[in-house]
Formats: sequence, structure tokens, C-alpha cells
Amino acid sequence: MLPGKVVDEPDGEGSPVHQESTRPPVRVGVIGVGKMGLSHLSIARALQNVDLVGIVDATDYLLDVLHKYTGVTTFSSLEKLLDQARPDAVIIATPTGSHAELVRSALERGVHVFCEKPLTLSADESVELARLADARGLVAQVGYHNRFIATFQEVKRLLEAGAIGRVRHVLAEAYGPVVLKPKGSTWRSRRNTGGGCLYDYAAHPSTSSIGTWATPSPCAVPRSTASSLPISTMRSIRRSAMRTT
Repeated sequence: MLPGKVVDEPDGEGSPVHQESTRPPVRVGVIGVGKMGLSHLSIARALQNVDLVGIVDATDYLLDVLHKYTGVTTFSSLEKLLDQARPDAVIIATPTGSHAELVRSALERGVHVFCEKPLTLSADESVELARLADARGLVAQVGYHNRFIATFQEVKRLLEAGAIGRVRHVLAEAYGPVVLKPKGSTWRSRRNTGGGCLYDYAAHPSTSSIGTWATPSPCAVPRSTASSLPISTMRSIRRSAMRTT
């Protein structure tokens, strides 16, 4: 049962009684309120069993606007959020190059983490963080949400049933102007901040394809899910990304 969730329990005569859980809501902080951070912020505020205790961003103007119109408490750094708001968990939605330091800081303070994909720009760092989360007994999940979409779940079921025989080749494609734009560039296209299209965009089709064969149940997610790919494969992808960015 989730903390703070409303549940129905029998009243002794077989009829359910509507009761409120006595467990406190999960205290959550959002780190980075750009494109994806704003989405996570909206979702967190809509959940009844979540108490949004603060947001962190480097842009003062953005923090001022959000505080003015939402009343949410704002902080200029993760350290200040952890010290003053004491969240149970944080959602990290900053540029990829900053993920490793932020995730490590949260885990070392005993805070659960949901991090936007990709986890880091280094397979070794990702493995290190996964081991740290496991050692601390903390939940650490990366935002590969496509793996839990019903379409991919159904494909996995059909493959396991042998509906089309043995699969020997998979073609996965993704389209969008997020990384490559006709004019200008963003942090997503730079090697040291976003990793380029193989890291930022191709991460979804690659993990969705692999997840089709080994997608964990949403109700039984491993405590630490740093990467869906073997370390050797991640290193090969990283070398390719460096050549193409």
C-alpha cells in the first residue's frame, strides 16, 4: 500500500469502509524545472500521496515565477533542499552531464532517486551509482518510461508466446528535432552535457527493444536500475557517440 493512499477495508460485516492511511505522504523534491522537470513537477503536485517539499533550479527568475504562482518552496542547490526540506525522494531532470554528481549526493544522504534518462555519460559511473543505491537499500530508477507502456508489454507477451518465431533482428527508430536542429544546438547535442543523439534520443528505442525481452514488472522494479545494457555494450555506444557528436 502506498503511503497516504485511501483504502477500503471490511467493517466486520463484509462491507468496505473508506479509510485514510495513517502513513505520511512521500516527501519529494524536483531538481531542474526545464522541459521534463516541469512535467514531473505537474505530476508530483497532482498525486495525493506525494508532498512536494521543494524545487531546485539554477535560474532565479524561473524559481521566482514558480513560487509566486504555485507557492512551492524553492532552493538554489540540491544541498540546501536536502538540508532544509529533508525529502524522502528526489526527481532529477537536469542536463545529463550533471546527473552523476546529483544522484550520488542524494544517495549518500539516504534519499531515493528517480533520474531522467540517460543516467550518466559513463557506463562506469552508472554502475557505481547502481551499486551505491543497492548498498544503501535505496530505490534508484531511470526514466525509461516506454518499457512500461502497454504496447511494449504486449509485444513482449507475444514474443514469449512464440507468435512470430525466433527474433534475430530488431530495427528501432525514433524521430524528433530534440537533439539535431537545423539551426543552433542545445546541451543535448554536446558530448559533455547531453552526449548527442545516441545518448539522449536513441536511448529510448534501444532500451525499449531490449526491454521487450526483459521488462520488469512496474510492481516489482529492482531497487537499482542504472542501465538496461551490458557494460561492454554501453562502452561501445559511448565510443560511437563521441565519433558522431
